[in-house]
Amino acid sequence: LLARSLARPSARSGAPRCAAPLMEEEQATLKCDVRKLPDSAIALDISVPKEVADEVHLKVLNNLAKQTKLDGFRQGKVPPQAVIAKLGMQKVKEATVEQIIDVGMTQSGVGQRVQTVGEARLPEELENVAKRYKIGEALDFSVEVDVYPQLQLEESVYKGLEVDVEEPEFNQDAYDAALRKLRKQ
Repeated sequence: LLARSLARPSARSGAPRCAAPLMEEEQATLKCDVRKLPDSAIALDISVPKEVADEVHLKVLNNLAKQTKLDGFRQGKVPPQAVIAKLGMQKVKEATVEQIIDVGMTQSGVGQRVQTVGEARLPEELENVAKRYKIGEALDFSVEVDVYPQLQLEESVYKGLEVDVEEPEFNQDAYDAALRKLRKQ
C-alpha cells in the first residue's frame, strides 16, 4: 500500500515504473527505520544501497531511451548520453529518484507490517531529493504516512456505564404509506 501511493507515473518524467530489483544480497542491505511522529503518523527513513540505486538508474535510462524520439536515431535506439543531453540530467535524476523511492518502499516490507491510513508522502520536494542524489551513490530519504492511532482503554473506564436509550415510537401511518408504495411499484 505504501509503495502504491507513490507508484503513479510522473507527469514530469513521463517514464513508466520499472520492476523492482529482487537481488537477495541487495535486499538484505536495504535499511528502513521507523520513527513515530505526532498526530498518529510515522516516518520511514529508508537507505537504498549504491548497487540498487545504480541498477534502477540504468533501467530508468534504458526506458527513457526507448521512449525518446530524437532526430538521427531510430525509435527505441537512442543512446543514454543523447537522452541525458536532450532531457537534461535533472529530469533523468528525478525519474531515477522516483523509481528508487518506489523500490525502497517495496523492498523495505513496511507496507505489510504497518496499517496505514491514506497515502505516503515525501516531506521534501522530489526535485530537492533529486538535487542531492548523486549517480553512483546510495540514496537516503524519508517518507511519512498516517497510521491508525493506538488507543489504550482500561476496562474500568467503560465497565458498568449506564446509558439511557429512548425507543422511538412506531409510526403506523408511515409504515402503511411505505407498504402501499412498495405494492404500487
